[in-house]
Amino acid sequence: MTTLDNIIDTEQFLRTTSRDRELISELMFIFQRELPALEAQFTNALRQGDFPAIEQTVHKVKGSLLMFGARCVSLAGSVELDAKRGGAPSFPELCEDLKTEAARVIPALEALLKAGEL
Repeated sequence: MTTLDNIIDTEQFLRTTSRDRELISELMFIFQRELPALEAQFTNALRQGDFPAIEQTVHKVKGSLLMFGARCVSLAGSVELDAKRGGAPSFPELCEDLKTEAARVIPALEALLKAGEL
């Protein structure tokens, strides 16, 4: 498994997008445009301890990650569930891990696109 395979399940993503390169590019553009605002909402909600807002924001991100075949979608699911339960001792660490992993998705997709694998 290559480094990019650790980030993206390419086959799942290709099935989801029917291998449509124009659709892939559009989806990537939208996610790149929306991710900073979602990240800001997430960070603000974390700072305020607003678990319902964290849950809602992570749910939106999780949907995009799932569509892209991002392997960190299960991490997003864990964060969403923990937020629903009001957090857990490992919650701040999980949140930081999710931010890091979500930020790796677009560069990985761009590399796969450039390599002709998408």
